[in-house]
Parts: sequence; C-alpha cells; structure tokens
Amino acid sequence: MAENDESITIEKCPLCGTTHRYSLKVQTGIVMYNILSMRDVPPPKVRTFVRFFACPVKGQDYRATFRLLESPSAPIESVDVAGEARD
Repeated sequence: MAENDESITIEKCPLCGTTHRYSLKVQTGIVMYNILSMRDVPPPKVRTFVRFFACPVKGQDYRATFRLLESPSAPIESVDVAGEARD
C-alpha cells in the first residue's frame, strides 16, 4: 500500500461562493501484472468520490463530489481530506 498526496480545487464553494484548494491523502494498493500479459491490462479509469470539506470562510462543512484518475496497477483504496492545500 502507498500513500500519495494530491490536491483538488473546489471552484465554487456552496457556502461562500469562492474557490478553495484542499490536500488529499490517497491510499493505493499495488497490482502486479505479468510482462507477457501487459496487453490485457485495463486502461486507467476515472472514479468519483464524495467527501466533506471545511469552508475556511464560513467555518462550516459542506459535501462535494470530485473525480480522481485511478491506475489499474495502483487501485485507490481510500481518500481522506487532509485540509486546505498550502501553496
């Protein structure tokens, strides 16, 4: 299992209407493929997730839907919101 840091942008917060960036902790598994069967490896796919985010302006939580690209060799096992992204 591996942990990756990702970030997403919520273009229009449903509470305050402004843009927010958040850090995500994405846990992925590992799938090994036989080099001879590489042509049978499925293509990456887009997965949809729903999580709660904290609006830094209003101080309230809201629910948002976002999408992440999932590699067939590293399936997403969990996604946690780590907080506001730091630039």
